[in-house]
Amino acid sequence: MLSPVLRTILLGKQPYQGPGDAIGSTGWQFWGSPARAFSLAYARNRGPMLDLQDQAGANPITINALPSGFIDIATIVAWVAAHTVTTINIATLYDQSGTGVNANSRHWRRCRRCY
Repeated sequence: MLSPVLRTILLGKQPYQGPGDAIGSTGWQFWGSPARAFSLAYARNRGPMLDLQDQAGANPITINALPSGFIDIATIVAWVAAHTVTTINIATLYDQSGTGVNANSRHWRRCRRCY
């Protein structure tokens, strides 16, 4: 059973509010999330959240935010079924704050303190 607050947000009765809305959108170096959008504006524009690849490094797909502020799970599920994906690899985690500093596999290999 969903809480009344979560039900209101998910059903679209209340506008989405992300960290960029709550805290402000200036001063961020990077904001990337595989689950939620940085701001209502980013969600409404269906901005990219991440690029995925299958276990062979093939069949790339960009997954966007939904206007609700959450990731488009239905697209991921359809992609997995269409390409018989057994392992999902994140190729790029998009910066949603506007700095354009996206995180990708080359960055993760170089950075020992990133996670």
